Amino acid sequence: MVFGLNKHVVLFKILEAVVILLPLIYGLTIAGGDLGKLATPVYTPPEIGFSLGDVTSLLRNDTSVLNVSITNDGAFEVYVESFHAILVYKNVTVGEAHLEAPVHIASGEEADILLVVDYVDLTPLLNADEDEVLGLQGSISLEMQGVQVSTPLNMTIQLKTLIDALGGM
Repeated sequence: MVFGLNKHVVLFKILEAVVILLPLIYGLTIAGGDLGKLATPVYTPPEIGFSLGDVTSLLRNDTSVLNVSITNDGAFEVYVESFHAILVYKNVTVGEAHLEAPVHIASGEEADILLVVDYVDLTPLLNADEDEVLGLQGSISLEMQGVQVSTPLNMTIQLKTLIDALGGM
């Protein structure tokens, strides 16, 4: 007997020490011997990305609506809760737009978001060519994996598209 213990107990204690120490030694080896790196969690945030497609317009019940085709290029499905933007022509705000209704977009899928156009001032646009573009500068709020995210979303639309949405100038 070693130290008053039988062989089985000694072997069990050695095996217990190996089971406890081997994962720690392995972890330290992977972390390059840096105990701080081993104890610090690593988090890679999910990628959020959108591709904008065609922008069309329609006039529905005296409401001007921009139909924006958008593709979710991110890794997770998103629920677009709101979108608020201003329409800008040559650094002059000519109108506002907001999301008509929330939209669910699965990862890799394309959906149409409907933006209601309000408070349009056509005065700066009177001498503009229909082929010129307007900036739609806004912020989109969405939910992804239970997390609320707000990010800028800017795009351009042709003046002709806005004129069509308004039913002509």
